[in-house]
Amino acid sequence: MSTHNNNLQEQLTYLEHQIKRMVARYEDLKVRYEAALEDKKQQKQIIDKQKDTLRNFQNKLNFNNIVSAKAGETVDFEALKQKIDAYIGEIDKTIQYLNE
Repeated sequence: MSTHNNNLQEQLTYLEHQIKRMVARYEDLKVRYEAALEDKKQQKQIIDKQKDTLRNFQNKLNFNNIVSAKAGETVDFEALKQKIDAYIGEIDKTIQYLNE
């Protein structure tokens, strides 16, 4: 009978150990999941800001094109290229700032 009790005790000890491991793993995964959710939230905020920046850039570019067309001026492609390069530089700076 004592062998049977020892065997049961060993099985219970083993099961207790397995349950503790599973609970620890669950807690670890739960923490990692919550961190991933927070990271996803932050990434979404960054993307939303970048979309706003891009939308503003597109609006400025459209406005400049409308003003140029309405004024009857000939388009100075070099000046337009410089403006676009400047806008792109500003967007790059904004993206870099947001990534920090």
